[in-house]
Amino acid sequence: PMTWLAMNFPRLTHLVAENDIKSARSLFKARYLQIILLSLSAAVVAWLATMILRQFPQYGDRLMNPLSTLLLYSAYAVQTIALALAFWPRAFKVEPFVRVAYAQMVVTPLLLWFLISHYGLIGIPWAFMGSWLVGLVGISLITKKYWDNPPHFPSVA
Repeated sequence: PMTWLAMNFPRLTHLVAENDIKSARSLFKARYLQIILLSLSAAVVAWLATMILRQFPQYGDRLMNPLSTLLLYSAYAVQTIALALAFWPRAFKVEPFVRVAYAQMVVTPLLLWFLISHYGLIGIPWAFMGSWLVGLVGISLITKKYWDNPPHFPSVA
């Protein structure tokens, strides 16, 4: 789903460089809403496909249980939604997400260790979801600053 935004990133950065923030916001918002819709739809379709595969004996015994599968696909959707949100500040030629990445580098193994040791294999999708919720919150807070108060570039004219 992030392809829609990635393909428009050069256009987005060009609009930002020209200080046409209104058009850049409009473009980003439209593509970001598509990403949210497509990511959630993909998670549902993947989960439904897994549920269909569970009906076949050669696959059913090897698949995670329905709750774990739904949680894992939802975590993938949250990951995609969070990473797509990071495109807005990057359009301003900044990379302000280092602290979020460090937080996730600490949170992910701790969650994996704790949740797997207490809950078994279902701890893996829970840890993945927890890590990307931390990432989504961090990325959202940083992106909001650039959304509310975007930096302006000197005119090149």
